[in-house]
Amino acid sequence: MKRFPLEPLTRVRDLRLEAQQKRVTECRAEVAQAEQLREQARQARSDTGDRRSAHQRACESALDDPLRLAPGWLERAERHREWLDNEIVRGDAAVAAADRQVAQAEARLREEIAKLRAAQAKVDALENFRDEWTRKRQSEQERREEQDGEELFRLPAHAMR
Repeated sequence: MKRFPLEPLTRVRDLRLEAQQKRVTECRAEVAQAEQLREQARQARSDTGDRRSAHQRACESALDDPLRLAPGWLERAERHREWLDNEIVRGDAAVAAADRQVAQAEARLREEIAKLRAAQAKVDALENFRDEWTRKRQSEQERREEQDGEELFRLPAHAMR
């Protein structure tokens, strides 16, 4: 039987589909990594908030007992509180940046999945066309074989000798 004339196109589309599947896998890994970094940023921000709360409680309890207050203690405590407040602001900014990274990675993943579906549709369409082409070829082959058989029966007896 004759070879499918679009076989090179089939191979190209298969290669493109494989490459697109690889890109989707890579994008999924990027999303997972971005989510992990976001979780780390959230945890760091939470830890800083906890340290700020603990510092505030320690300061309040120290103010209840004037004997525990050392010279300059209040000033140092205030500077430490300000530093923790700045760390909280930085932590909030890091969480916001991580949220943006996750959103961007998810958007890229959605785009790559759409491209994957389009590539799969092209492969499927070509496979359907090849199947139809093969059925037509087989049917033509069978019809020719039938015609050849009928011609043998139509030949006069003296022509077969």
